[in-house]
Amino acid sequence: MKRKITKTQFFDLWWDEFCADKSMTGVGCMLCGSNGSIDTRGKVFTAAGVECGGLAFCICPNGRALKRAHEIAIARQEVGQ
Repeated sequence: MKRKITKTQFFDLWWDEFCADKSMTGVGCMLCGSNGSIDTRGKVFTAAGVECGGLAFCICPNGRALKRAHEIAIARQEVGQ
């Protein structure tokens, strides 16, 4: 049986694995370069040569902030219609 981890434990593991320092003043996120999104379009392909890359929000604080802002913008747009 697997034990679930909390969000705090997950982000602590993420910091340890992908951040040079926890202040994010140096390198910052090593997944997205601290810009908040990961773009693999035109870079990732299947064995058959079919493109399968995409654009996604990163799990770093910048990516989470961008995702939240995007969700708020979509919600406002739906209310306005």
